[in-house]
Amino acid sequence: MYLNSFLKDEIRKLDSRIADEDIVGHPNLITLEHLLEPGSNNPEAAAHAFSHLLLLGSRGLVSLSQEEPYGSIQISIALG
Repeated sequence: MYLNSFLKDEIRKLDSRIADEDIVGHPNLITLEHLLEPGSNNPEAAAHAFSHLLLLGSRGLVSLSQEEPYGSIQISIALG
């Protein structure tokens, strides 16, 4: 699937840079902020991307988590 490939590529790029403490040591994890850098996308594009992630989550293709309201959203690719 194209999106899984895209997410894996983005995770690899992030791993090659300095990552924030939420995702260090988690090779299958990326945050929404790293995927859609704030300020580089308009709100409509960000909402559209987020709705796609929710759909993928409902189908079990990705896992989404958020530890606190308005906190960082973590995305991991479902293994399998």
